Amino acid sequence: MNLKYRLLVLVFLLFANLSAQTSKAKIDSINGILVQNSTLKTDSLFVIFQQNLEDAQGLNYPKGIGEAFQKIATLYGYEGDLDARLEYNFKALRVFEQHELEMEEAYLNAEIGYQMKYDDMPKAEVYMNRGMKLAENGNYKEVLDRIYNNYGVLKELQSQLDSALYFYKKGLELVKERDFKEGYPYSYSNLGGVYGQQGKYDLARSYFEKAKQIREEIGDQKGIAENFTQIGEVYLAEGENQEAIAYFKKAVPIAHEQDYRFLEQYNYQQLSQAYKNLKQTDSALFYLERYGVFKDSINGLEVEKKIAELNLNYETEKKENQILEQRAQLAEKDLEVRRKNAFIYGSLALAFVLGLLGYLIYSRQK
Repeated sequence: MNLKYRLLVLVFLLFANLSAQTSKAKIDSINGILVQNSTLKTDSLFVIFQQNLEDAQGLNYPKGIGEAFQKIATLYGYEGDLDARLEYNFKALRVFEQHELEMEEAYLNAEIGYQMKYDDMPKAEVYMNRGMKLAENGNYKEVLDRIYNNYGVLKELQSQLDSALYFYKKGLELVKERDFKEGYPYSYSNLGGVYGQQGKYDLARSYFEKAKQIREEIGDQKGIAENFTQIGEVYLAEGENQEAIAYFKKAVPIAHEQDYRFLEQYNYQQLSQAYKNLKQTDSALFYLERYGVFKDSINGLEVEKKIAELNLNYETEKKENQILEQRAQLAEKDLEVRRKNAFIYGSLALAFVLGLLGYLIYSRQK
């Protein structure tokens, strides 16, 4: 009977472990959904990832918790809520750091740097380099291609076009090595952007078209909207305003449908500029007003303050954790020294007592 009971307990534990592993696999699968490529609306994705976060917390599964925080942060980014995006990214980063999930920590550091590029370039460089160094040290090719691409964007924004091309090409090499189909459009679009700035307009358009073709194959609606916008920008740079307007107008409904508010706002700004170039004042003012409405709703004055506050809180917490860790290490060393001293003194005391007893016994026998 005792043996049967033990077997039943063993079977129960086996199935419980299998169930936990299955649940973790499900959480990983949901967190693996690419927000950029998803056909689901943003509201639906919020519900899915929030539930996934709760499931991961219920299992006490750190990787699942951190990645769910990160996905929710990405959704807030598309909605234009930058302070919420940064808040959730820092929540994810704390989880990754505490549980030594280095690959995830590397990518998220770089991602936070990428997101800070318009607000604080020096701080963006710090986070980006921190993430890149971690990824290179661990040879995490799964994230290095994206990190190189995003770092190229930082270089491009600083007009360091040769450096930007260098990192874009490094990213593309890794994409080819991994044969990562979803990664090709990012590399192609980034290369197209640099070639456009260099005045190589035909070459730029060809790369944007290659990116759009792949995105149409994989159903990446947000990416398609981005490529329409980029092609429109090339035409605008050439002074071909009518062609530019046609592409911006293709991007707007897709961006609106996908709740991609930043891109919708940007296209209104570009449309206003194109109509201004054509001296069509009414249309230029109409789109400028649309741009203003989105700008006011997205880029509140408190956003930059919130970003700085969150960043300060994160860095302060990190330093406090380091101080606590150092104190714990010092306390541990102090305890070890005390233990050694106690052992030495105890040994001496024991030797003295034994010696004394030996002397007394010897004296008595004598």
